[in-house]
Amino acid sequence: MVPISTAKVFYFTPNRFDDNAVVESADLDAHVWLYDPLLQRIRNKAYGGPGLDLVERKVKGLVQGCVCDHTPSQSWSYNEFTGQIQHLGTMGLCLNVDKNLYVVYCDTALLSQKSTLTSSTPKYR
Repeated sequence: MVPISTAKVFYFTPNRFDDNAVVESADLDAHVWLYDPLLQRIRNKAYGGPGLDLVERKVKGLVQGCVCDHTPSQSWSYNEFTGQIQHLGTMGLCLNVDKNLYVVYCDTALLSQKSTLTSSTPKYR
């Protein structure tokens, strides 16, 4: 058994959701993401491999799931005090979760930038 990471793995789900969205129980894992602070990567729980990737390095820049290749565009940091997820390759830009994923200037007053992390044990394969 080889650990995926020697760091703690966290689950986070955005605090803000579309009120009109109906999520089937089978799709719940698609809304849960894993954060590895050692690798500074965020991966989808349901699909395992895809990680969050900043496609456009600008305000309102698109964020989407891509194969994790450990490029700087996939480096993220979670601030446990503010609940924000900051992109490490762009100064002052945080993940914003509305109907789409994108980055905007970090603002602690925006609920769309708040996420909750729950500690979990690293998985082994």
